Amino acid sequence: MTLAAGSRLGPYEIVAPLGAGGMGEVFRGRDTRLGRDVAIKVLPPGFAQNEQFRARFEREAKTISSLNHPNICTLFDVGQAVIPTSEAVDVIPSEARNLSSADSSPSARNDGTASTAGMTVHYLVMELIEGESLAERVQKGPLPLDQVLRYGSQVADALERAHKQGIVHRDLKPGNVMITKTGAKLLDFGLARPASESAVVHGMTEMPTQARPLTQEGTILGTFQYMAPEQLEGAEADARTDIFSLGALLYEMATGKRAFEGSNRTSLIAAIVSSHPAPISSVAPMAPPALDHIVKKCLEKDPDDRWQSAHDVASELRWLSEAGSQAGVATTVTIRRKTRERLAWGVNLLTAALAIAGTWAYLDRPGPPLPPIETAVIPPKDMRVAINGGFAIAPDTSSLVVVMNDVRLGNSLWLRRMDSAQFRPLPGTEDASHPFWSPDSRQIAFFANGKLKAVDAAGGNVRVICDAPAGRGGSWGAAGSIILAQSGISPLVRVPAEGGAPQPLTKLATGETSHRWPWFLPDGKRFIFVSFLAAGTDSASSKVCQSSLDEPEKVTSITTANTSAAFVPGGYLLFARENVLYAQRYDPDEERVDGEPTPLTDRIAVTDRFLALFTVSNDGTLVLQRGAGFQLTQLQWVDRTGRPGGTVTPPGLYFCPTLSNDQKRVAVDLSNTLDGQGDIWVFDLERNVSDRLTFDKSNESSPLWTPDDKKIVYYMAKLGTGNAWQIASGGTGQPEQLVMDDRDKRPTSLSRDGRWIVFNSAGTGVTANTDIWIWSADEKKVRAWLATPFVEQCAQLSPDAKWIAYQSDETGRHEVYVRAFPDGEKKWRISSDGGMMPAWRADGRELYYVSLDRKMMAADVTPGTDLVATAPVALFDATVRPHPTRQYDVSADGQRFLLNRMVESDLIEPIAILQNWQSRVGGK
Repeated sequence: MTLAAGSRLGPYEIVAPLGAGGMGEVFRGRDTRLGRDVAIKVLPPGFAQNEQFRARFEREAKTISSLNHPNICTLFDVGQAVIPTSEAVDVIPSEARNLSSADSSPSARNDGTASTAGMTVHYLVMELIEGESLAERVQKGPLPLDQVLRYGSQVADALERAHKQGIVHRDLKPGNVMITKTGAKLLDFGLARPASESAVVHGMTEMPTQARPLTQEGTILGTFQYMAPEQLEGAEADARTDIFSLGALLYEMATGKRAFEGSNRTSLIAAIVSSHPAPISSVAPMAPPALDHIVKKCLEKDPDDRWQSAHDVASELRWLSEAGSQAGVATTVTIRRKTRERLAWGVNLLTAALAIAGTWAYLDRPGPPLPPIETAVIPPKDMRVAINGGFAIAPDTSSLVVVMNDVRLGNSLWLRRMDSAQFRPLPGTEDASHPFWSPDSRQIAFFANGKLKAVDAAGGNVRVICDAPAGRGGSWGAAGSIILAQSGISPLVRVPAEGGAPQPLTKLATGETSHRWPWFLPDGKRFIFVSFLAAGTDSASSKVCQSSLDEPEKVTSITTANTSAAFVPGGYLLFARENVLYAQRYDPDEERVDGEPTPLTDRIAVTDRFLALFTVSNDGTLVLQRGAGFQLTQLQWVDRTGRPGGTVTPPGLYFCPTLSNDQKRVAVDLSNTLDGQGDIWVFDLERNVSDRLTFDKSNESSPLWTPDDKKIVYYMAKLGTGNAWQIASGGTGQPEQLVMDDRDKRPTSLSRDGRWIVFNSAGTGVTANTDIWIWSADEKKVRAWLATPFVEQCAQLSPDAKWIAYQSDETGRHEVYVRAFPDGEKKWRISSDGGMMPAWRADGRELYYVSLDRKMMAADVTPGTDLVATAPVALFDATVRPHPTRQYDVSADGQRFLLNRMVESDLIEPIAILQNWQSRVGGK
């Protein structure tokens, strides 16, 4: 939340920003009543909508208010204020971005979000501390001994006061200590909790509620370098946990170096749990040995072996300050000192030799398993993780690629090195989805614009590998082959990694609808995949299978699962059932699982394509996302300028809205967020009521009204192939089948005289390109109307049935064209810079489409022997759901548009990195 200078929060005036922390931004302010300068900490709107972070903010206020100590920052006030939205720009701190993005919703709320009246701001008012943080100070080098002892004892005194009032800080680090002219001040009790409150929430992913702790098992709050072993293990934290952190703080103050280091997170955690830092005297020779003793006792692994109170530490530090630098050293000096020194050197050498031998013996024995550790992945500013896009970690764990979404520009690939917090975009990857890596971690394959493409991780030209009209996963084998699902109704095919024509690989057995989400085993020959039955609606009907490039006809069923699966070297199978991610021991040679599956997390996000949002590297580093996995939309009216004109539906999983010819009703596919399958619903725009028309367990979608509005023609996928059905629009009678053959056909347009139905039609396997097919009432059969090597779809008949507008990727990206109908000999390109989802005005004199940067475009059309169209102009931003069929409709006069508009949703949580989960999995 960036507040403009001069903004008012009650009696407090904003002067200037001071900095940003994990839980908000801090401003210098002025108390206009008392005439004093203050520090104002503001909770961002994105946090205010999240119960967990709102509770944490309120906890900090209550915690600080209960503490009164010269070495603890004083809280003056806490409150809320409504400010004009023009005075605030929401900049959600990166660690919270995507936790709740509903703050940009137009609906008014009172939890810190924008409303028509303004924006509600939650804030704390604290004393303004002038000085520098201890983190800034230690960057300049170690502190003098007198300052180490002085500031250290003051921090210990502050902790003693907190502990006496039953409060554990849990995030003591240099950044939370300020150095002022009067001494040290302890800040930021945002992670503090009452010591009586249990530290563990049973179940790794159980969300905390009010009055429950913010720590979750396997979820680490705080900063790794300063955390006690029991925090890393998810055990209960008490006052002695803060003492460990104080020891790490003292060590860094005295030496200028951190007590625990590691080349990566895993090695750092291992160091904290099982090793000891070098003695302070070996890094800072002038430090007194007694300081070594004090700090070493703070850093004991077992809390029972540490100092048992902050009071003890403060007393020891004050004693050392009074005793001087020789404290702990014998004061008697004799003429035999050189002999003693020689003896000491001998003892030291012997001790060192024994220590080295002991270290090797320790390293040779297996240590205790490391606890599961979870950290969050922060998306770039102004970007969000694309729902249905997917992400993939490199096999060597070096990088993570994520499909990010810009609300106007759509999806693209962004890359983050695992040793960095920064993402960078990969140019040329627009419209990307479902990325996967080459086995050497140098290239990334992905689906975009009806193709499977590849790009170097370092950046460079994007190349096309093969056609894939609606890709449902791929895997890149060590032998140079790629296997993929070209669509949601196809078996797997195989293609050389350098590109070429796909070759059939697997075959759909009776009752199977598709093979999806392949994953190569380490030998690059065998692979696993998921077989779906009955459109994947029943987990017992979908299964993980194993096959091989050499014998693809030999398929072994491994276990049931209703989403994608993965194999981890070392013998682990990961899969999901009913939104729970499981791990199970698996032997690919024996083709069998061992033991019972172990749940790793519930609420794993599953998309409407039955992709469980997780990915894993060869060393077992697991990246996952929790939440619903669906992009919610809402049917909303707008005028030609984009000004809202009212909503028709609440947020939901809607597809393909179509207005009736009399403009009084709208038919739409409303899907179930639990299984992703749709049914046809009708919303009466005059009476504000809705009726469900279809109840089949299959997927029904793409409704179209017959000319008299008495029936609705729609798409139903049954037994692996979708075809045209119809049902009475009044909700009576049974569905009847119109067209049936072995080629999938989704109706996109009906002629006004009822003589023609136009389809998106996709084949299976290597013939999976989408073409335009038609059904003729005269011929009573379907036939191809436009079939090329390219993807043509979303065809719309003009009102007089003399023209068809459609989109094609023949130029390398989707553009909108018009062809004469029914002969189709002539064509005209309408879009000038990419386009999709065309629609006609009722009189056929204007043509609309959505540009690739999500703007509603319009072009005047003059029919005749040849079609004449003006240059298209942009009307408004149209953030409709991406889909191969039209996701909006237009009123008969072209003055209003009914958009299936994407809405912000907090159903998706941040991407998380989970390590060391293997220790929890049973089996041999």
